[in-house]
Amino acid sequence: MPSPLHNREFVARQFYHHAEDGTISVCVEGISDVIDYGKKMRIVRAFTRSLFQMKNVPSKGKSDRCEVTLLQYLDAGGNLPIWLINQSVPKALGTIQEAINELRQDEKVDKEELRAISKHLRTEGLKQVYSPEELALIGRVKARFGNLSEHSDGYTYKRLDSPDPFVKMMTWMDNSSESNDAIIGRATGVIDATLEDVAAFEMARMSRDRLREHRDFGGLERSEKHLNDHTTIFYSSLDLKTPTMKEREFLNKIVWKYEDEDTLIVCFESYEDPEEYPVKYLRGNSAAKIVYKRLPELDNIPQTSMIYTVQVDMKGLIPKFIFNTRAVTFLSFVSNVR
Repeated sequence: MPSPLHNREFVARQFYHHAEDGTISVCVEGISDVIDYGKKMRIVRAFTRSLFQMKNVPSKGKSDRCEVTLLQYLDAGGNLPIWLINQSVPKALGTIQEAINELRQDEKVDKEELRAISKHLRTEGLKQVYSPEELALIGRVKARFGNLSEHSDGYTYKRLDSPDPFVKMMTWMDNSSESNDAIIGRATGVIDATLEDVAAFEMARMSRDRLREHRDFGGLERSEKHLNDHTTIFYSSLDLKTPTMKEREFLNKIVWKYEDEDTLIVCFESYEDPEEYPVKYLRGNSAAKIVYKRLPELDNIPQTSMIYTVQVDMKGLIPKFIFNTRAVTFLSFVSNVR
């Protein structure tokens, strides 16, 4: 303990129980036994009681998984400053994180998920049946972005400095509006993979790698709900990491559809469901269209063209430098796929 506090000692007994359902419980309970250190020491006896429980859960692909729960009670003996308690609690509960770091198989789990999605697209993609509402959503998103080109009337075209030399980035500004949502962004690139493998990467929105990427991007929460094989409700929130700027959230309905054997389109549109998805932060609007096109192989390597078009209204007043930075980050998704 930092001076002038006295050091603490814990004396406890530990035992474990293996239940019939496979659950293993490790229990720790403080006891009053006196420890002879061979010399006089200024130590305060503290008390703890904890339960560390491990339970198998259904495997994901070929990866075994278990759920771990740690409950702990601690009486440090005497008064300790709040700052010290706040500093010590995460360390005391850090056993689970240590186990995750030691045993993590994120890459293996993600690869198995990607393979499963890719296989589903290959075997079931052209068999999907769509409702009139789903077809209408696809139609609205297509109409929203139209056939944009460098010379589209009513728009100012601008090439962006892409951080990836193999990905082109550009924007179109609606000349009739000065708001941030008047900007449409697009990124294009060719990926060395099959159409299904490329699309699977985007569709694995809750993969462990994508969740880490979301946190690095300032992400807060992220969830999805599959309505059927081809329609998903997707929620995401983020912290802009800028003083006085409120957190943002987005809720989208996503539908994918094969246009033909070699073309797959994924359409995003803003969605509202106040009962299941009540507003937590400042909710923005967004729409996006991703087109995957199968190309001829290059030296026996599969080739897929990816065109990602997006329009985001983050609501509120967003400084231009923040919006421009976020625009490149949004469009960098194509680079991440590559």
